[in-house]
Amino acid sequence: MHVSGTAAPPVDAVSLVQLAGKPVQAALFGVIMAGVYAQSGNLWLAAGAHAAFNALSELPSFATSGQLVETYVTGSPADLAVLLGTIALFVPLAAAALRGLARADRLA
Repeated sequence: MHVSGTAAPPVDAVSLVQLAGKPVQAALFGVIMAGVYAQSGNLWLAAGAHAAFNALSELPSFATSGQLVETYVTGSPADLAVLLGTIALFVPLAAAALRGLARADRLA
């Protein structure tokens, strides 16, 4: 979930959507990890969930091509599809995490 500060500014539509989507993806993932921690009280569980996400998102590409998935703004339609797919998966998970965080806040 990185944006390179050394590359030339993106000019194509795919790169611009990636540039806008990366912070959204990172924010949703942060809310999910906060929900995991709030519900479990265990930072190691959140770290493990993060590692599992990284492995599941990168292992298929690495196994088939021998290369890790590019997480920077690349202009690649395939990378954009992965980004949009993870955002779509993260929205309901983040919503559930927010509901859990609200419940935990009321109980505190």
